[in-house]
Amino acid sequence: MTPIRRLLLARIVALVAPLAIGASDGVAQSTAMPSAPIRVVVARLTHDHVGRVWGVKHPDVQIVGIYEPNSALVDRLSTRYGFSRDMVFGDLPKMLDSLKPDAVMAFGSIREHLGVV
Repeated sequence: MTPIRRLLLARIVALVAPLAIGASDGVAQSTAMPSAPIRVVVARLTHDHVGRVWGVKHPDVQIVGIYEPNSALVDRLSTRYGFSRDMVFGDLPKMLDSLKPDAVMAFGSIREHLGVV
């Protein structure tokens, strides 16, 4: 390993290790679950990995809305993953204003990500 790679790896480890062990600057962080789940919306359903949103259970995360203007895709994926069409919006700004989520997960193409950011 070259000295530059070794230095880069050491810096990455120094930055990531506190996050991995739940501490920052040597101070332990609480591992208690938040009192309310994190309210998350999904922006677009066109990326192949969108199934992971429903395939892995996250008790501290609540999917509260989905933005996807392609109704045929919504029909197909709502049947596959079991989400209600009532939570789907065709307008991203309206969804964000209405639901006021804590976070947004973008599952569109790279070009579609730009509209979310």
